[in-house]
Amino acid sequence: MGTPSILSAREHSPPSSSASPVARSQSPAQSAQHEPPLLSESISRARGEVELENLRTEVQNQRQTITLLVSEKMTLNASLERLSNIAASTSGYLKIRDDLKRALSVGASNLEALLKDEQTASERSRERVLHLENEAQKRSATIGELARKEKAFEDKCREQVRNHDI
Repeated sequence: MGTPSILSAREHSPPSSSASPVARSQSPAQSAQHEPPLLSESISRARGEVELENLRTEVQNQRQTITLLVSEKMTLNASLERLSNIAASTSGYLKIRDDLKRALSVGASNLEALLKDEQTASERSRERVLHLENEAQKRSATIGELARKEKAFEDKCREQVRNHDI
């Protein structure tokens, strides 16, 4: 913020009648060099007041900026706190999810092992059933053969008894 230029008092006041035509024809810069001490002091005071007002405005702007920055910092801190809480709760959920995955993985591995064991046991049982069915067929065939031989033997015995009785 620059200091506004202050016009000399001569430019603000009406020309005096006692001034010589030479003084009136001088430029404002030349006439400012020849101003009386009171006028120079007034100009200096006016410039000081303008500078003071500019400084006050600048201080007020800086205060407003500081207030705005403090408010923004508080807002950002609150947002950061909320995000930290969300991150903390999210990490809790992620830990639970990972624990469940591990448990399911272990459970799945255990289930796979149990399934494999059951499949092996089932295959053994099937083989045993086939073996027993083969044994049953062999024994049935043996029983059938024995039953036929028994009948033949009984028939032979009856015939011998009949031959003996005759």
